[in-house]
Amino acid sequence: MTLINIAPRLYLISLDQNLPGFISFIGAWLYKGEKTFLVDPGPSATIPNLMKSLAELEVQHLDAILLTHIHIDHAGGIGDLSSCFPDTPIVCHKLGIKHLAEPSRLWEGSLKTLGKTAEAYGPISPVSSDQLFDAANFQDGIITPVLTPGHAAHHVSYILEPYLFAGETGGVFIDIPGGRFYLRPATPPPFFLDTCI
Repeated sequence: MTLINIAPRLYLISLDQNLPGFISFIGAWLYKGEKTFLVDPGPSATIPNLMKSLAELEVQHLDAILLTHIHIDHAGGIGDLSSCFPDTPIVCHKLGIKHLAEPSRLWEGSLKTLGKTAEAYGPISPVSSDQLFDAANFQDGIITPVLTPGHAAHHVSYILEPYLFAGETGGVFIDIPGGRFYLRPATPPPFFLDTCI
């Protein structure tokens, strides 16, 4: 577990997996200011480490949990996390709401697509539908959701001035030893270029 203070009030929480190549690969963002927001809690296998980081940062309340999309690596642990924050609104695209409330199809699709990686990420627990909010209608005066289909039809980015939480809109950024990096596309089929652009 790595906790990096990126900027004032902004933290990147590395959600390392017990898999080769999955160190500093998945991360959650925490903004701790006038309001406190968490972006993309990661898979269920990493929720215990995420909770340790939140405790280290003395976070006892979240004003909202923002999901860029519901793929297992970004949101698979939301059911487990929601039980720790039962009064916190969870914001996602309206297409994701039914899958988070009843995640059996999402879990089956993850297993079919990712196999042993999905098993390592851990199963997806349901979220109470009372906690789920459509990003297109979410207003709190600080966060601005922006629908950004491309990586997934249900992808949402969030603006929290001066920051943009873009999920996997631009692909996956991977550090390479020697101060270099690799940016790869990250779009499972079906991919619609015109919609993405």
